[in-house]
Amino acid sequence: MSIINKQRDAEKTPASGKRVKKVVTPDRGLKTGEFKVMEAMSTRYLPLNESAPSFWLFANELRGQSEGERLKHIQTGFPPHWVRAIRDAFKLSNDLLEALFSASMSTLERRQKQQQPLDSIASERLDRVAMIATQAADIFEAPEKASRWMVTANAALGEQTPLHLCETEIGAKQVRRVLVALEYGGVV
Repeated sequence: MSIINKQRDAEKTPASGKRVKKVVTPDRGLKTGEFKVMEAMSTRYLPLNESAPSFWLFANELRGQSEGERLKHIQTGFPPHWVRAIRDAFKLSNDLLEALFSASMSTLERRQKQQQPLDSIASERLDRVAMIATQAADIFEAPEKASRWMVTANAALGEQTPLHLCETEIGAKQVRRVLVALEYGGVV
């Protein structure tokens, strides 16, 4: 059974006592509802949470699938535990999770508790984030660096975070364009 469909037996808690606190603040230069993520502590290299590696395994497996297979997963809905995996991989607040998946935390938690798959909108966004995250990990050569890049406001993206732009396909195209420019040294 692939990791995409495998359900977690039990949720694990991070073994590391240290955390990087992310502070989400509305930024006056951004439109209503958009947020800028800033690190409140040092950017010292820290290990990923326990769920974070599962996101990267999922993303790499998903990348190896055909578009038809990915579309089938989107239409049937990804398992709800991937919400926690993406939260841990990118150290997202509940507000950012709600915006990314276009669902309230209570809805996401209910789906998790009842083991209901994500809807097609949330599943498509999860697929989009996974594809872009693996592209970023290839360029930055480490999931930790890619995770950090995905949640950092970027001047080439109008001071928005790549993760925020993944909410739409047009935004994701802008992120891909920046990643290609980073990889090949081109102009954005």
